[in-house]
Amino acid sequence: MPWIRISPYIMGIFYGLIFKSYKEGKNPLVSKIAYIIKTKVSIRIIMYLIGITFTSTVVFMTYPL
Repeated sequence: MPWIRISPYIMGIFYGLIFKSYKEGKNPLVSKIAYIIKTKVSIRIIMYLIGITFTSTVVFMTYPL
């Protein structure tokens, strides 16, 4: 079942395109969102917590509780 591994690659391509448009400044919406994330500490903390939760879920979901 090699098609199962496609989702990380698609996500990487998607976020790579977002990062490229941010760096080039072509998309004002992406630039505005990046500015808000840079300036507001509370949003960054929430995003860190969401990322840690998702990562922990993926790592530990194979083990029974």
